[in-house]
Amino acid sequence: MPATAKYLERFAEPEARLLELAALRELGPWTHAITIPVRCESIDCLRAVAAPAARARTLLVLVVNAADDPQDREDQRQNAALIAGLRARAEARPCGPGLALHRLTEPELELELDVLLVDRSTPPRSFSAREGVGLARKIGADLIARLIAAGLIDSPWIHTTDADAELPAEHFDRLATLPEGAAVAPFRHVDAGDPAVYQATLRYELSLRYYVLGLRSAGSPCAFHTIGSLISVAAPLYAKVRGFPRRQAGEDFYLLDKLAKLGPVHRLDGAPVRLRSRRSTRTPFGTGPAVESLLAGKLLAVYDPRVFEVLGRALATLAEPPDHAPADLPELADWYRRAHELADRYGPEQLPTRLPEHFDGFRTLKLIHALTARWPKLPWSQALARARFLDFSAELPLEVQREQLATLEGSA
Repeated sequence: MPATAKYLERFAEPEARLLELAALRELGPWTHAITIPVRCESIDCLRAVAAPAARARTLLVLVVNAADDPQDREDQRQNAALIAGLRARAEARPCGPGLALHRLTEPELELELDVLLVDRSTPPRSFSAREGVGLARKIGADLIARLIAAGLIDSPWIHTTDADAELPAEHFDRLATLPEGAAVAPFRHVDAGDPAVYQATLRYELSLRYYVLGLRSAGSPCAFHTIGSLISVAAPLYAKVRGFPRRQAGEDFYLLDKLAKLGPVHRLDGAPVRLRSRRSTRTPFGTGPAVESLLAGKLLAVYDPRVFEVLGRALATLAEPPDHAPADLPELADWYRRAHELADRYGPEQLPTRLPEHFDGFRTLKLIHALTARWPKLPWSQALARARFLDFSAELPLEVQREQLATLEGSA
């Protein structure tokens, strides 16, 4: 049984299995499909995909979600307004429980788009209090996988983004020459009208880029951004890793971590995805909480560059690890012990392909955290002065520093 068919039968969310294809066959097929998880958004969230949708027939799978919880009553109210606004603009064609297809022609939004609405906000279909963006992304991506398998989406790529994004017109086209795999688009945060929030978000973006460049300097295969707004994955590979994890946060990291074991995660060239800088408290960690912390006065701190230097040493010696970790770096003992086990199990021929499967992004982050207990995070200016893989001043304007880092990322 092909990987996608097996996944859809055994592991996909109920929406994908219960999707009724008749209404979709009347309006399809589409060239591309993309999914957005939405909570507390207005109808303007559809603008995220306006530019690429103007180039080719696009289906947007909009997963509107909220928890059936007293604390989420306002979320449910705003979601209901979004659903009502969509229904007022376009006829709803039911195609399964909580699923409706809308053909939207909206001059006000400068948008022509087909929207598959998934209502996981209205009781009794709302999420539980412990469910969030990971499940929403999984539902949307599972539906796209089902439609690709049914021949209703021409492209094999499942695209995902967020309501605060603005995709460039070339977003889908630039994957046409890539082998089927996984890819991450370039990005920039942009000012959405609140200078303080923008400056805090810029600082956080510096830390994201610093981390990726630190990983690259160490020779890590995990040197890519793990941001859900930027991810595209071919349906067969998505199926092989059993889709997005059903997590409240970090689902993008764990999906890409699994995909990286099957092949390289490509960094796309071209125009960036523009991410509006705004406040958010919808996830327990990530951009929203980090920006709130910086707005509250916390200084930007990043990993000590020595962390990446040690990681580089550890990665370089995995194939022939020393018998014992250096006395001054006991944090490496687990890595080397694991490497010896793998060498004994697989032998020299299989070992090179097996090592990346075991020394993945999660294990890398675990080692970095262990080393950070030895060398705590540093203020941005101190880290920048010590990092051998960077060569510019923290005195430069934040936007200039951001562009310096982005240029370095694109130079690989």
